[in-house]
Amino acid sequence: MKIAYKPMTSADYNAVRNLWEKAGLNVSEADSFENISRYLQRNPDFCLVAKSQEGIVGAILCGHDGRRAHINHLVVSGKYRREGIATKLVELCVDKLKAEKVGLVYLSVIKSNFAPSIFWNKMSWVTYDEMYPSVELLCRKI
Repeated sequence: MKIAYKPMTSADYNAVRNLWEKAGLNVSEADSFENISRYLQRNPDFCLVAKSQEGIVGAILCGHDGRRAHINHLVVSGKYRREGIATKLVELCVDKLKAEKVGLVYLSVIKSNFAPSIFWNKMSWVTYDEMYPSVELLCRKI
């Protein structure tokens, strides 16, 4: 099966959102068309989709501030899982971040969702407190 990888555009939004919803990702108001379009404009080379003959089968959102990056909403269609697509999407993002000299990448995984945890652990990602044991990572919804 031939998979092509390309930057995500606003035109891909409906197909990607459909993937998120089918995968059970926590899609919120922050993931509206307007917000994602703005995110894509700020991070045009770091948000990617994977396309097969059937259409978009995978996607990753990634953005950075020049020092640190964050990966959001990595998803692959159930039919295409275990084909290396998620790994390739992550590797492409990381390569682009390295080229920009971004030194640290964050992502969030819901603790009770074991499949993503296993995936990220296999790719040698560690929890923030393992990398920086004296730091507590906090967040605030605004």
